Amino acid sequence: MESNGRQIQFGLIINLFLSSLIVHVILLYPIRPIEFYYFAPYLNAYIIFMVSLFVMALVLRINYLIIPKTKKSKNIQRGLVSASLLIALGFIALSFNAYKWIDSRGIHMNPFFSLKVNFVEWKEIVKVEQVNLEKSGVTKPDHLGFYISRWFHN
Repeated sequence: MESNGRQIQFGLIINLFLSSLIVHVILLYPIRPIEFYYFAPYLNAYIIFMVSLFVMALVLRINYLIIPKTKKSKNIQRGLVSASLLIALGFIALSFNAYKWIDSRGIHMNPFFSLKVNFVEWKEIVKVEQVNLEKSGVTKPDHLGFYISRWFHN
């Protein structure tokens, strides 16, 4: 039974290593509201999701390589692995909750490490400015600046 569990763990390690490369793009982007004009997860959400999966695989790999000799050390190892995996799962859950979107009501932003959505209604926006950059003789839009009445005094 011990070797069967190690085989399952080895398969999980390989899956997590491979998943850390691409699955964040597949899982994070489709989570969006029904009605929206613009939606995007923050870049750090992608990175933290990828790193969390990689850390989970690394922790399981270390656990796979270290074979404890006593029952006490086996319990300590299980506790450390479980705690590490729970922390990584917490970061994954937070990365699903980091996004920004624009809809007919206004702008919704939920940065990483925040469980509260920052919402700005359209009537609070006093100015929108598009910043363009010229590169190789071609002018392209770089970003939009939204000036909000509570932060902008003209």
